[in-house]
This record gives sequence, structure tokens and C-alpha cells, in this order.
Amino acid sequence: MKRYSFIIIIHILFLVLLSISALALAYNGLWFSTITICLILLGVAIHLYHLQMKQLDMFRNAVESLKYEELTHHFQPPYKNKMMERLSCELAEAFKAIRERQFDNESKLQYYRNLLDNVDIAVIVTSIDGKIEWSNEAAIALIGTPISLPDSIFNNLNEEVIQLERNGQSFKLAPSVSRFGNTNGECLLISLQNIRTVLDKNEITAWQKLTSVLTHEIMNSITPIISLSETLTEREVTADDMKQAIQTIRRRSKGLLNFVENYRSLTRMPQPDRQWITVDELFNGMRNLYPQTEIQFHCDSEGLKLKVDRTQIEQVLINLIKNALEACHSQANPIIQISASRLQEHIEISISDNGMGILPEVQERIFVPFFTTKPLGNGIGLTLCRQIMSLNDGSIQVISEKGKGSRFILLFKI
Repeated sequence: MKRYSFIIIIHILFLVLLSISALALAYNGLWFSTITICLILLGVAIHLYHLQMKQLDMFRNAVESLKYEELTHHFQPPYKNKMMERLSCELAEAFKAIRERQFDNESKLQYYRNLLDNVDIAVIVTSIDGKIEWSNEAAIALIGTPISLPDSIFNNLNEEVIQLERNGQSFKLAPSVSRFGNTNGECLLISLQNIRTVLDKNEITAWQKLTSVLTHEIMNSITPIISLSETLTEREVTADDMKQAIQTIRRRSKGLLNFVENYRSLTRMPQPDRQWITVDELFNGMRNLYPQTEIQFHCDSEGLKLKVDRTQIEQVLINLIKNALEACHSQANPIIQISASRLQEHIEISISDNGMGILPEVQERIFVPFFTTKPLGNGIGLTLCRQIMSLNDGSIQVISEKGKGSRFILLFKI
């Protein structure tokens, strides 16, 4: 480019000098020399014009190639000149770089499209008024290929769950919406997860776990009874042997009956009578039940309110405090802390202890009905806690580490 600038400057200087010369010759009356200088001046101007036009033609071709995305166009310099040859090479390199970036972007686009087409969550891009601009395979299978998003979905995007009826089937969809801008203006990125399938899978898994536990407990009770009855029928027994056998059968039958009663208690949970209550009132009632110094109650904020069934939530706290006391029985200085605090959209009540903690493999099963690690436990306490929390529009979680204690977290929606 420096050499090109030098050539242009030389042409301009020639034009200026020739113009001055022509004026000087004309002033002195040397008309033949004046005409000659003017012809040379015209030739230099025409040469400069052609020089510029050839370069403009090359740039015009470059612009046309970009406009119509003809990125394979090869640029030839309009005339033999090192500067023009270098400029042509630079244009070719620029087009090559654009072509490579375009190929890379197209590859990424195809990758993400294939990725989105293979997920089971419906993903849809719409304009701000609901006109569909793009959708993945899961979305097409769910709602078909309409021009605009159905009103039953578009008008309920702020809901937690959308009920959709299509082709005689019922779907429960969990929507998620985010806004972004593109060349066409503001758009909506909508994802719709069919939670019916997830719920069905979880329900099947829960039933499988429950069936496994029920089968295990029933077989543990029935097997010794059958074995004992076979022994009694196959040999002669004394009255004392018969009495002991009957007592054993009675004891195992009573244990099985208690097990069935515990199972029935899980299915007979009454609907909660939810009323507003402050956390301070709830904690004061628990302090009366547990006045021990190692049990500490603390509320970060005054006036925290919950809309719950007080009796049921007290039962949850009693179960968790009882478990914490049992976990700390071997500690020289047991500490059990029950605290409440307000999060963004929840009120959290946590029950922490410095007991022996829970093994990771046990944590995964502590909420399974009838699972217990206690010799005299029935395995329904934590199951009832989870069921009560669900009925009161809450949830329960556990964080524990072996040897460092446990923390059960109760979350209530505000």
C-alpha cells in the first residue's frame, strides 16, 4: 500500500507541475509547447483514472463476492504491479479466512442442531408474539409443526406446569423461557420438559424399591414359620417343644402384623390442616418437649411465618431430633442445633448434630420405606417425614459425612 500511495503522489505531482508549466508557457505565448504539455497532462490524468478504475473494479468484484457468498472467487491483479499483486493476495487470504470461519460456524451449527434433535426436551425458538422460527425433533413430536406456538402453551409460559392435551394424550410440561436478541429482533427460547415421563419412571422405581422391601420383610417372617411347622410335622415333639414352637410362631406373626400396620400408616396420612404459624411459636413448643441444654434452637429473623399443619411439622421435628439424639449417644459433648433462616423464596429449618454421620451408600436409602440401620427401628420415620413435607408443600434433604455429623434441611415455600 505504501508503494501505491507513492505512485498516486507522483501522478498528482506530475499533474500539478504540468499544469503550472502549461500556464507559464501560455502566459509567454508559446502555444505549441502549451498544447504539447496539455496533451501530456491529459495522458497522465487518463492513466491515473484507469489506475483507479481498475482497482475499483477489483474491490467491486470483492464486494459482489461477499454479497453473494462466492468465497471461492480468485482475484487477479488488474495489471502487473507488485502493489496490486500483494493486494490481490491479501484479498484471497481474507476470503480464505472468512471461508474457514464460515465452515467452522456451519459445523458448530450442525453439531448443536443434531445435539438438540437428540435430547428428549422440546426446544423452540419463537418471535416475541409466539411465531415459531425453529424447533427440535422433540418439539415437533410434541406439538407438531404449527406456524405459531399453541395458545395453551404460549399463554401459560409463566406457570410451573402446563397441561397439554393432544391426540387423545395428556402431557404435563415444565416450561422454561429466556429472551435473546438476533437480527430479526427479540426472540424467546422455550424449553418444555415432559415431566409425566419422569414421574412415571420415578413411580416405577419407587414401587420396585417398595416391593423389594415388602418381599424381604415378609420372607424374613414367613420362612422361619414354615421351617418350624415342617419340623413339627416330621418328628415327634414334647409338650414343651410344641409350646416353644407356638410362641415362636406367635412372635414372628406379631412382628409381621406390626410391619403391616406400619405400612398401613404410610397410606393413611391425613391431609394437612394448613394454617399460618410463626417459626418462634413452633420452636417454643419444641423447647417445652426438649429442654435439654445440648438441644439449641435459633431463628435468624423474627416474624418468619409458615403455612403448615403445626401438628404434622412438629412430628417431623420430633422424629429428626430423636434421630439426632440417638446419633450423638456416644459423644462426650453432644450438640444438636435447630435453626431457621429465610432464603430467597424459601424458609429453611435445619437440624444439625455432631454425631457419627451417615455413610454415603446409606444416605441414598434412608427415605426408602422400611429401610433402617437400627436394631429396633421400623424404617418408616424418615419416610413419614418426607411424606409430611410433601403434603405441606415442602421438601427434606440430608447432608452428612461419616464421623462429622448430619444436617437435615426442611425447605418451605414462602
